[in-house]
Amino acid sequence: MNMLISNIALQTTSPAMFIGTLVAVGLIILIAFIANSFDENKKYREQERKRAFYNSPKEVKKREADLLRKQEAKERLKIKQRNFRKENIHLFNSSKNLNLSIQKLSELISYCKKCENRDYTIWELSEKSLVYRCDVCKKKSTVNHEVVTYIFNNYNYYLKLYDYCRATEKKINIVWKRFHFDTTKFNVNTPLQRGITFKGLGARQLEEPKVENDKKSRRISQDVKDKVWNRDGGKCVECSSKENLEFDHIIPHSKGGANTYRNIQLLCEPCNRSKSAKIG
Repeated sequence: MNMLISNIALQTTSPAMFIGTLVAVGLIILIAFIANSFDENKKYREQERKRAFYNSPKEVKKREADLLRKQEAKERLKIKQRNFRKENIHLFNSSKNLNLSIQKLSELISYCKKCENRDYTIWELSEKSLVYRCDVCKKKSTVNHEVVTYIFNNYNYYLKLYDYCRATEKKINIVWKRFHFDTTKFNVNTPLQRGITFKGLGARQLEEPKVENDKKSRRISQDVKDKVWNRDGGKCVECSSKENLEFDHIIPHSKGGANTYRNIQLLCEPCNRSKSAKIG
């Protein structure tokens, strides 16, 4: 400001002009000050208005009602979840029971007769039968034991629990134990049960169920084809291809394989040709 006044004083040639300039500068400063004070008062009045509205009895009552509704909804959700747990204990124990069932299966299976390996993967799973595959030679074997039903049931219970927890985890803090599926070699369409691996710990190999020989015809009934197609998901069980699919006998017809649901699988043409008359 002093520099401004000095510059004005140097540029003016008469005292009247100098005084007039000072008065103009003073008026500008006064107007700016008044305008700033007016803006501050306006902001203050707006804040006071919002504060009064926020603390008004109507707004206080509305907030209390909203809070009460949220608390009631949260409590209802907790009650619903608690009742679901009580009514579905088998779901929340499915991971533990599935591990126990797999452990029991491990005790029934010994080393692979073809390559003497003891590492296996569950390949196909149904309520009454289970197909497991050797991780080394890829030989498949079938088990028809009561433990298969326990594995099948607990596997499906686990899937239901997983879906339930995924749908509610954002609303309820659910503590549940996850089952470990080995998905390192999975393709996009690989069935989840093929992530169940186990080690054969049995002293002797469990006898495989005898397959009745169908000597009449190699023809596979349409009913069996439909069941196999749905079971295998409409794709090759080896490479997951959906092109040039064929119905293949797991145990070849020439070696006594039957035209039954359990002995038929979907293979693409290249995989079927490479398999030829091999079992598996």
